[in-house]
Amino acid sequence: MDKWQELVEHLQEEGALVQDRITVEHLHRAQLEGRTTSIEEGGCVVAFGALWPTESAGWCEVGTIWVHPNCRGRHFSKQVFMVLMRKIVQIRLQAFLITDKDCIAHLATAANWREDNSWGKTSAVPIQLVGHRQYRDTNQQRRLFFFKNEQARKE
Repeated sequence: MDKWQELVEHLQEEGALVQDRITVEHLHRAQLEGRTTSIEEGGCVVAFGALWPTESAGWCEVGTIWVHPNCRGRHFSKQVFMVLMRKIVQIRLQAFLITDKDCIAHLATAANWREDNSWGKTSAVPIQLVGHRQYRDTNQQRRLFFFKNEQARKE
């Protein structure tokens, strides 16, 4: 099986991820555009992360940070997150992420991201980017974080 198809199948099993962008085509396009990072072992993707464009100029979403269940606890999510952070700074964007995972919230906090409990209503994160995502069907409390990039392009 193709490694990208296998990755898609693993990602689709994770209910919290935005499913409409979890396709071989979307992931391949993101890779070609330099918006992804991955860790492979034995020809299989065991950790993956992507930056997703948004409808607001100058903003991206850090999403789809994923580690294969058999490889969790090996700090792969931190490696993926740090590569994505470098990309955000290099391409001079503001960024946000939404998570219900404590490990991702910890990574964001450790990297000086700010938590935003207003869900875009009174903060720097545009409401059109996050407002519709606050109340997804989930048993977990979703948390919103944003990164204020001092080098971001002024749009």
